[in-house]
Amino acid sequence: MKFECKNIEIADDELGYTLIFSDQKEHVFEGDVLVQEAIEPLGQYVMLQRTYGEEEEDNYYVELSEFEDSGELANFQINLARNQFSM
Repeated sequence: MKFECKNIEIADDELGYTLIFSDQKEHVFEGDVLVQEAIEPLGQYVMLQRTYGEEEEDNYYVELSEFEDSGELANFQINLARNQFSM
């Protein structure tokens, strides 16, 4: 998967941490939005999530715009440079 990242979103709360790299600028929805309308503006993206386990280890998940390659992560390494992201 290859795309130019134009937007990075970060969310950190008590449930976990989410990081999204997207080829689309940030989009603000107004009024009622259908699910398909909400998905289309995402374009190509990589979303990484870390959820904090209460008594267990933390869980890691990756979601890609090519959804069939999405899933839980185990034994992984991420390398991030100015012009490349590899996992």
